[in-house]
Amino acid sequence: MELQQAVSVITKAIKEDQSLFYAYQSNIAVPFQDEVRRHGVHISDEKLHEISNNAAKQFLQTWVGQKDANQEEVGNESPVAIGKKAGKKAK
Repeated sequence: MELQQAVSVITKAIKEDQSLFYAYQSNIAVPFQDEVRRHGVHISDEKLHEISNNAAKQFLQTWVGQKDANQEEVGNESPVAIGKKAGKKAK
């Protein structure tokens, strides 16, 4: 399987399987929380949990094409199409 196919399979699975989405969300959010604590940043556990999970959700939603980089709803566009659109906005 080529890389592009593999990424497409993973992207589709994350988009369609809420438990897989949550697993990826957790695996993104928790290391962020660990790093904040390692750097001695003073923030409540509740707020850190909220911020890190929101960031993880935003990353995943952008990846699977549910939202663009500005967190605007998108149709069924692929992450590649969204990336191309974002690149045009930046120019």
